[in-house]
Amino acid sequence: MTRVLGLLGMPGAGKTTAFETLTSTDDFTGIQMKSIASEEFNQMQDKGLEMFSDETASEIQEQGLEDEATPDGDIGDEIADWVDTILSVNESYFAEKAGLKISSMENSETVVVDGIRSVADVEHISRASDHLQLVFLHTPFSTRLERLKDRGRSGEENIDAQYLINRDEQELSWGVDDILSTYESEDYQKQYQVEFFYANHNSVSQFKEEFVMFVDDLLNIES
Repeated sequence: MTRVLGLLGMPGAGKTTAFETLTSTDDFTGIQMKSIASEEFNQMQDKGLEMFSDETASEIQEQGLEDEATPDGDIGDEIADWVDTILSVNESYFAEKAGLKISSMENSETVVVDGIRSVADVEHISRASDHLQLVFLHTPFSTRLERLKDRGRSGEENIDAQYLINRDEQELSWGVDDILSTYESEDYQKQYQVEFFYANHNSVSQFKEEFVMFVDDLLNIES
């Protein structure tokens, strides 16, 4: 088992930049939840409902979600709604995949996970690790909006404030708020820790430098 640093935050908060900064060093191995979702989406397009367990496939059929669970559109246009569909049937689906990946990385001292979004993610990742430390990147709405406009990802061609509000609501529906509120209970404080990094930086280089210092201090990593 290994130590895990989990990154949380709203769209455009800087999670990917933080993730890439840490995993560019020898101190961290990385897993991205969006990559797990993409891998599963691609597998679904090859196998259809056969990729799911019998229990999950049966639940999809009982709820009449076959079309939503097996879309044939472009991943950039379809994946967010597809993730919503799968989580509505099995809230632990992607969390279980992440836990299995972490369990297989026992030679890595510290694994950083980008994009934890639900209590199920926390529970499965916590079970697969010796210690789970969560970091919430708190970034102002206006800063996040400008970042999304500038980064030019597929599906993010027409960015405005309402777009980001809708994205925030979707992320929150997946459970980020629940992670923070659940942490208030004593039982969960035994399983993981939450710290906040206030990412109010216009300079990417400044953000990277200060985030690395923050994590080094948090995890007691010697420079």
